[in-house]
Amino acid sequence: MKSLTHAHLSLLLAMPCYFVLYSLAAFAGLVLFATYEGCDPLAAGLITKKDQILPFFVMDRLSSIPGLPGLFVACIFSGALSTISSAVSSQAAVTWEDWLSDHPCCVALSPTQQAFYTKLIALAYGTLAVGLAFSAGNLGGLIQMAHAFVGSVSGPLLSVFVMALFMPFSNPIGCGVGLVLGTCAPLVVNIGASGLGLSPPLLPTSTDSCPADLTDIPPPPPPPLSVHDLEYPEKLLGLSYKHTVTLGFVVAITFGVLVSLITGRTRGRRVKRSLVHPWVRWTLPDEEELNILGYVYWAVSSVGLGGKRTLTPRGNPEASDRPLHCCQVSTKTINFQPNNQPASHSSTTTTTTTTTLTTTTSSASFKMSSPAGGNPTQVAGVGVCQVCKNGHIKKDFTCCGILLGICCFPIGLVCCWLMREPKCDVCGAKANA
Repeated sequence: MKSLTHAHLSLLLAMPCYFVLYSLAAFAGLVLFATYEGCDPLAAGLITKKDQILPFFVMDRLSSIPGLPGLFVACIFSGALSTISSAVSSQAAVTWEDWLSDHPCCVALSPTQQAFYTKLIALAYGTLAVGLAFSAGNLGGLIQMAHAFVGSVSGPLLSVFVMALFMPFSNPIGCGVGLVLGTCAPLVVNIGASGLGLSPPLLPTSTDSCPADLTDIPPPPPPPLSVHDLEYPEKLLGLSYKHTVTLGFVVAITFGVLVSLITGRTRGRRVKRSLVHPWVRWTLPDEEELNILGYVYWAVSSVGLGGKRTLTPRGNPEASDRPLHCCQVSTKTINFQPNNQPASHSSTTTTTTTTTLTTTTSSASFKMSSPAGGNPTQVAGVGVCQVCKNGHIKKDFTCCGILLGICCFPIGLVCCWLMREPKCDVCGAKANA
């Protein structure tokens, strides 16, 4: 991606595609349940695994359409091969760049040799994938297995990002312990459930409507062990595989917070305000005065009652060099470059009453204080970044907003739009609105 904005836009464009994809999968499941409600192929012994019900439906009800079964098989192979090829290629590239490219024995290799060894790594990953495919036939439902193991990893990873954004007191030790324990807990539940032969409850079906010629079919296998037949602590292993993400997230957050508090939080190291979410920036010890104080002080100073008093950040006197809130008080000169003027004609506004009002939004005109006794000047344009001096402040989508939009689509798109944050379009520095 060219920039972080392009990456955010790609995720936003992918959300409707995922919504349509999962909606089609859910609709296919409803069609299968409505079709075989009176004659369950799994209970009748026509199939041996739940994953076989969709191919059975195609051959049982749609085989009369010429070419459709072959098209169905071709689509399955096309989707599987494209996914596997992309995964194998990316894994080989990541392995080479992150692990082998800086190794002393690989630094002097030519580009041709590097490409050859990368292909060998891809071949090794492909061989491993084929071996896992053969062994997957003995692991039960593939969808259940995929959800269980992916959920065991994604939940703890989400907890690490949540602790980094919303818990400034968390430290690497706590995050590491939470990540390990949050990954182990779902794995223990999944492996224990597999060892006990537990299976998630199925929807109520019957074989009353099956044809009469099914009498020669061998009886179905005995039903799997139910969770209700167990006692604690074995009953905890009956947790549905759909809740492995929640289990890993809760365990990782709990132990991550506890270990961070026990090991001394950040041990005196200053946490940058730009690295945490705006909702929790007020908890940091070097937080500037609230915006409402800036409004009051600016109003008092504008009528000549403010004198020479200034509001300074608490905790860290050097914090005044950072970008301030839209209505905070500063004693420095603000360089402002309107959008319709070249960089060489940027205007400089200095306040003799040591009060400056700055804004970092991108859609409205900007009002800045003039010298004492004068009227505030109205300047139209886009705010210039005070960090790189080249970029302009524009509102961009946040990671939390994108995550909310994906989880709560399509209603979450509104929240994703409202949670945008102003930041520089060149260096990515955040501006506090």
